[in-house]
Amino acid sequence: MWPSWVPVLDHKLTGCSHHNGRLTFEFDSSNGVPTGLYSCTDKSNTLNASGVLISKVVDVTPTLIEPYTANAFGTVLAFAEGLTPDPRRKGDLGGRRDTTTDSVLPSGWQGIETRAALVLSAGAHCKGERFADQEALRGYQSFKKDLHINDAVPRPRSLFESDFEVVEMDVVENFAARYCRAICHALPYRAVFHTKDGHLGLGPKFTQPGDVVAILYGCKWPVVMRPLPTPGEYKFLECAYVYGIMDGEAVRRHIRIGRQDDRFRIV
Repeated sequence: MWPSWVPVLDHKLTGCSHHNGRLTFEFDSSNGVPTGLYSCTDKSNTLNASGVLISKVVDVTPTLIEPYTANAFGTVLAFAEGLTPDPRRKGDLGGRRDTTTDSVLPSGWQGIETRAALVLSAGAHCKGERFADQEALRGYQSFKKDLHINDAVPRPRSLFESDFEVVEMDVVENFAARYCRAICHALPYRAVFHTKDGHLGLGPKFTQPGDVVAILYGCKWPVVMRPLPTPGEYKFLECAYVYGIMDGEAVRRHIRIGRQDDRFRIV
């Protein structure tokens, strides 16, 4: 059997035909720090990597599968909005200045919705372009309103309008349907999770309480790993989208406070 960190190139997905199994937009969660590998004395197939341990998963949603219903989406939205952020981690939810973009992020309830909007879409359009915060928030609010009023999942309108020439999808579709396309690309066969320190994330479908979120140097995305009985050993599960640490924020904080790098023996 191959170690968990070896890519499975012949992996076949079942059920959701349009889901491609990978998160599209590339972020920079490791803040440009190069891959940190260290030697292993037992000459095993263990990958010995350095990085930053973020937190432990404490709660997970059921996996969203087809057919999608308004009730299923409503459950996921309620879970995403129900997380109370740790007040000690002010940088994770609004009311502060983003040092990367020098913009003030939303605070209060709008901050909670912005966080949910970005996590449920994995921070990107289904076509792989990154969502701006306000764009994601507007789509999320429209989508949630449509669910509440119509008790149905918003559907994209046709590319062809009877009174108009053919126009681009982005022009014709309303915000709710466009956002629905994004989350229908990101959410299926994945799980939304809360961590012990108040992070909200989107990870692999088999994420469970007790798994850990970490940043491995050189990796564009945070990862979810499962601790094994031997201290310091982990099974690699999959990459994840975790709000507040996708652009190197956690690594910069880690470096700023002078904390020693964490080491992970991935088997």
